[in-house]
Amino acid sequence: MEIKVGKRTITPKSIFNIMFILVLIATIAQMIINVTSDRNLITGMVIFSACATGLCYYFSKEDN
Repeated sequence: MEIKVGKRTITPKSIFNIMFILVLIATIAQMIINVTSDRNLITGMVIFSACATGLCYYFSKEDN
């Protein structure tokens, strides 16, 4: 599936590339907050974010 916007084409691979970058930044930020925090309140959320990062990476590298 491709979406044409003017001269640009948006593909699922490009969407997952952008999502991978955003989720990776969020995961790194959560890890830093978790390490510097006195209490480990968001450990489960870091694990969830790491899984989401892995999925986005897998789909962004998938060749059709």
